Amino acid sequence: VEVPGLLKLSPDQAHAQLAELGLLSGTEDGLGRDVVVIAQSPAPGEQVTVGQSVNLTYGPRVLTVIFEYTVPADSDLPNHQVEIFKEDLNGITRVFSEKMQRGQDVKLTINGTGRMKVTVKDNGTVTKTEDYPQD
Repeated sequence: VEVPGLLKLSPDQAHAQLAELGLLSGTEDGLGRDVVVIAQSPAPGEQVTVGQSVNLTYGPRVLTVIFEYTVPADSDLPNHQVEIFKEDLNGITRVFSEKMQRGQDVKLTINGTGRMKVTVKDNGTVTKTEDYPQD
């Protein structure tokens, strides 16, 4: 049977694919919460016998999200100080800080590790938060 590609799958997804093919999960390094397969042995595409074990190495998932925010067009204030923060396994980081005008849009590509929360502060007030992945 051919070893499937398991990279970026959760432990449950990887186990299910192996079971469908009659394969076992062998050594599992880095198993924990919010992890995905980052390496496997034997490699995808190799031929093995039914019942053979596939060793899996897990690590935190890497996320890339497109995040959008629009300054309210009906605001009483003409200018807004908009700050956007991400919180992930590496801590809290400000990813955007700029003076913006009513109705102005910002669209960012934000990368994070593990679960990630993105928070917008508009003139110091939290106006939007989103959690990723959204599953």
